[in-house]
Amino acid sequence: GGWLSGTLWFGDSWASQPGISHLKLDRFIAKAPRAVPKVTIDPPGTGTVSYRLTETSEWQPFLGTERWLVGEWIPFRAEPSPGYMLAQWQRYNPDTDQYELYSFDAQANLQIRADEDGDQAENDYKAMFVPAVQLQVTLGEGGTWPWRGNGYAQDNYTEGALVAKDSVLRFWPEALYGYIFTGWSDGVTEPDRLIVCNQDITLQGNFTRCITSAPKANVDYPGNADDITFTSGAGVLTDLNADGTITYTISVEYPESYRFAGWEFNQDAVEAAQIDGSDLTVTLDWNKTKYFAPQVRFYKQTRLTVRAAAGQEGRGLLQVRKDDNNAGEEIVLDEDGSAYIDVGSTLWFKATGLGVNRFERWDYQYGDYSNSRSDAEITMYIGDYPSYLFTASFVAQAPLILHVDPTGNGTGSFQVNWQDYQPGQRRDIGAQVSIRAIPDQNNRFIKWLDNESANPYRTVYIEPGDNIYTARFGKTGTVTMKAKITTTGEAGGGVANTYTPDVGTDLTITATPYYGYSFVKWEDNDSTEPRRTITSVGVENLEFTALYQPVISVSASAPSGGGYFTGTGQKLYSEFPLTVKAIPYGGYRFDRWLDDPDATAERELTVGDIGDSRISLQAMFVRVYNVTVQPYPGQKEFGTIDITNSGDAVFTLDSGTGARSATVDAGTKISYQAVANEGYDFVRWTWDGCKNPVVTDMTIDRSYTFTAMFAQRATINCSVKSGQEAWG
Repeated sequence: GGWLSGTLWFGDSWASQPGISHLKLDRFIAKAPRAVPKVTIDPPGTGTVSYRLTETSEWQPFLGTERWLVGEWIPFRAEPSPGYMLAQWQRYNPDTDQYELYSFDAQANLQIRADEDGDQAENDYKAMFVPAVQLQVTLGEGGTWPWRGNGYAQDNYTEGALVAKDSVLRFWPEALYGYIFTGWSDGVTEPDRLIVCNQDITLQGNFTRCITSAPKANVDYPGNADDITFTSGAGVLTDLNADGTITYTISVEYPESYRFAGWEFNQDAVEAAQIDGSDLTVTLDWNKTKYFAPQVRFYKQTRLTVRAAAGQEGRGLLQVRKDDNNAGEEIVLDEDGSAYIDVGSTLWFKATGLGVNRFERWDYQYGDYSNSRSDAEITMYIGDYPSYLFTASFVAQAPLILHVDPTGNGTGSFQVNWQDYQPGQRRDIGAQVSIRAIPDQNNRFIKWLDNESANPYRTVYIEPGDNIYTARFGKTGTVTMKAKITTTGEAGGGVANTYTPDVGTDLTITATPYYGYSFVKWEDNDSTEPRRTITSVGVENLEFTALYQPVISVSASAPSGGGYFTGTGQKLYSEFPLTVKAIPYGGYRFDRWLDDPDATAERELTVGDIGDSRISLQAMFVRVYNVTVQPYPGQKEFGTIDITNSGDAVFTLDSGTGARSATVDAGTKISYQAVANEGYDFVRWTWDGCKNPVVTDMTIDRSYTFTAMFAQRATINCSVKSGQEAWG
């Protein structure tokens, strides 16, 4: 019973024309339109299952015989028996042969699938039930349930609900502002807790009103607030009166090195407040203030000690004030010279010597650091160190008096420690002092009256009482010896000096030339004696000039050797012009001067050749050899010798022997030949036996004698013995 319709599509548009395509239906198979679902209660007897077909119809018990159309979704409801609850719906999967989770909801829509073989495997469902207990968890006034993630049940059980028996749930409430958690109704005080649901449970989280007291300590840099401890009045306050008010005291404990500077808080937040020492007592109203955070302020201090050095307590006056000048507040020191000072302060110190005492220095120490200052007034920044110690040192003094001996005929002045002497000055007792007697112009120091062997510069030690030292000075004349160079007229060439002999004495001066100069004469009297005496020197200034001329160093050298020189050595300027000659050793010849290749071996030098008080010459010498090319002795008439290449050497002919001779530079190449006269023949060279009369490019590396051997030409007649002509 039914009908079938369908549509065929072809890519060829012509195939859709009538009569072109035909469809033959060979077979028609009709599937079952309904199926019977299978719903199992597990474990049996722990619940029931019902269904309904529409939203408005009543729920009906499921009997297991109902048949529904394939593809329908049927609403099912699982209802647990007392003491149980639904755990989950499961559906059988034929492909895996396993029951799989279908839904956690008590009401689930089950889909009816086609069941071709009627084994109900496609529509096999289970309602799984587990034992259950009743759980209710509520919060009292002041509590709330914040979101803490999926691991917490939180407000899911405020109305009471079933939960699987022996399951474990976690709860963690939170107090509202102005409240604090006080514990669970079963006595547990930890707000974050696990509940094992093994029986019916009713719990409540309890809260109470509170005020949070959070005092804070502030210590001006560089103090550390960790050194401050609140001994009372800090934390959560729950002992509120019925009207929500509370009166309490905040007490603070702090090190001796800290100074309490006061409390700071919002006056509108308190009903009443009172400060007693460093304690703060306040009355708060919960309806107005739920969080109270007053701040107590401290300054960290360090112990300052200011005193005079041991044994010097009465020698000076010590002052200490705040800030960096003497107008600041005075620091009052106790009998030990100590006071507590805020770290970070700037202090002004001043030490003043009393009577004959002089302030010497401040020595100060803090931590591992120590130093000294010589200023009587100093300004110091006080840092974060446990203590500071300032010690002022004073020195007792005595006068130093310097006199010029009135019995001497000279005058002078004094210096003390390289400074001009000031009468009336005092010096530290025990100090080492340098004093110097300085004669005036045309005066000289003679002696100290207390120590005739002492120099004008001496060292003394200051002793208690008057320290008197007297110097004697004498009048002197002035004799100036000058030096002048004759060639330039400039000063120099010898020692110049100024002498200050005593008036009426004799003075001998000596002209002393510098290196490179020679004394000529005294300019005023043309005396060539370098030593002269001035008798009975007076107070007038006398001047004497010694004349000097340069000493010229004349030197010559041969870089490659081969000769020597005459005319060199130390020469006076007046000796120019002079002659220097280059003389070769045996076997050498003079070649040239390097500075003047055109100059001859004997050359004249003038003052124009002088440079920096010297003349340095260099000459080149060349090694030479004697070369003779000759006919063998007695064979002058047999042949002659020709020099075809002399190598720039000049060969001379000995007309008596026919030999040609020359002096030839080492390394020169020469060419020569032997020429036989008519009726004679060249035989050989005797020195090497060579029979070639022509010699080309012979290198001369020593002295040679080349001898050509000649011979007279002769006629020899030969014949065959008579009768033997046919034999040979």
